[in-house]
Amino acid sequence: MHDHDQHLVNLALAVARHELTTVKPLRSPASAATIYGALAGSISAAGIGAEEAVELMRDVVGANCMNVSNPNVYAFIPSAATPASLAADVMIASMNMIGDWWLEGAGGIAAENIALAWLCREVGLGDHAGGVFVSGATPGNLSALAAARRWWRSEHREHTRDRLTIACAQQAHSSVRMVASVLDCDVLLVDGDEFGRLRAHDLAVALAAHRAQGGAPVFAISATAGTTNLGMVDDLAGLADVAEQEGLWLHADGAYGGAAVLTVTGREALAGIDRVQSMVVDPHKWLFAGYDCCALLYRDVRIARAAFTQTAEYLEAVEVSADQWNPSDYAVHLTRRARGVPFWFSLAAHGTDAYRDAVDSCLATARAFTAAVQAASHLELFAPTTLSIVTFTRPGWARDDYQRWSDQHLADGEFFIAVSEFRGHPLLRVCLVHPHTTPADLQQVIDSLV
Repeated sequence: MHDHDQHLVNLALAVARHELTTVKPLRSPASAATIYGALAGSISAAGIGAEEAVELMRDVVGANCMNVSNPNVYAFIPSAATPASLAADVMIASMNMIGDWWLEGAGGIAAENIALAWLCREVGLGDHAGGVFVSGATPGNLSALAAARRWWRSEHREHTRDRLTIACAQQAHSSVRMVASVLDCDVLLVDGDEFGRLRAHDLAVALAAHRAQGGAPVFAISATAGTTNLGMVDDLAGLADVAEQEGLWLHADGAYGGAAVLTVTGREALAGIDRVQSMVVDPHKWLFAGYDCCALLYRDVRIARAAFTQTAEYLEAVEVSADQWNPSDYAVHLTRRARGVPFWFSLAAHGTDAYRDAVDSCLATARAFTAAVQAASHLELFAPTTLSIVTFTRPGWARDDYQRWSDQHLADGEFFIAVSEFRGHPLLRVCLVHPHTTPADLQQVIDSLV
């Protein structure tokens, strides 16, 4: 079982080569009964052998997973991963690269830190900034807000054991409320404007009312730099003012929208992002890495290290000197893969200019599509386009009409747009994170709604 098997390697590399050099067509998965039926018996006492296992991997497992890197996937937040980042994942897997401690994973950790330092500079987080790659924004938000709680309590010793509160907008990502539950904190939900954006005045009023009503002390504001539904950006600069006045930690969930900081227009939309204490941005969303890659950034990484460093007799061997780094010290994790290396590899291979151009291209395509929707007599723009999410409706349609339309075009392999809803209003949302999506592709969407 542990002997080197060149035949197995060749079979696996043939599948990888095909996947990395072709664009798989869009299609819905087979029924659950069909998939489970095809995999029935795959785990057995004697094993089925490498060839049959590879066939199942290719023809059943992989074939029933959507290729979300297809330029015509506009649902949710797709992942337009570069072939370079995916190829790096193949290399990392072959090396069985670990990324928890410098002792075991120095090369991968150094590569990750170079990419993290670049992101910190782009955001403008300052000289003590640093971070770590985690699997997604949910554990990233959890770690950031756990660090925030520890920091706040160190500043307010009289509240060491008090229950605390996180303030956020109603439209904040669902993970923020889940994180609050895990941390056993309350959530102060603040009404946003007509499109869900959190404004400084509304937050200040809500904080004052919360105090007057005897609510648990607020220790952090969780802002959003690109809401999942409408692509809106909270008033980051105004929220930073409130955070400074109130002595609160400002965290930004930029899982989707944080990538826009690489461009001039995106930087304008994210004004104030350089004043946050922590943020997340997912390379597996709009920075063209494969899945399982979220960059968690701290303005002062020393706060995170104080919060998360684990000590035990069996860990003494992995303690580091000043020029070394243990990623396990900066989030809620210990063992981890070097998940940021594919992002570093793609960034190194293509250069930062290519990344800026790709993000800028998506923003330009979103502006052009917005104009096309506004020009279409049978459609109505739902919300202003801030980044690269465009939302619109077809007057007269109910949710069931949208769903039938969405299902049909996915079944036909044309495009995938999921139906969404905002405050009870069904709508269509197109998320553009692939630089190869063209105006002609999007005109097909408009024409299909006539």
